Amino acid sequence: MKTSAILHRAKNYLWDGVDKYADEKSLGLCGAIFRAARDLPEDDRLRAAGVRLEIMRAIGENLYVSRWLQERHNVPKKYLKQSKLMQEYRRRWLDHLIATYEEAGQ
Repeated sequence: MKTSAILHRAKNYLWDGVDKYADEKSLGLCGAIFRAARDLPEDDRLRAAGVRLEIMRAIGENLYVSRWLQERHNVPKKYLKQSKLMQEYRRRWLDHLIATYEEAGQ
């Protein structure tokens, strides 16, 4: 399976920030990608792990994108505490990753 297809699957596992949060959804991109790939063959799980590593490298030691936005881009905490805004940001980031991998034919 192409990496972009795994990321499309991850959209189904990423919480939307609006509906009641449920255990089958993930707040973060890495968790959503993990859930999307957990029942796939090993080579697909490795591709998914590579994307998660790419995300972790991007946010560095901050661990969470909200902390990264605050530390790196001076986004005020009041915005980071708004679940819907944060989840919209994560969805846009996921859409960007999908487009990037699709353009690369992956």
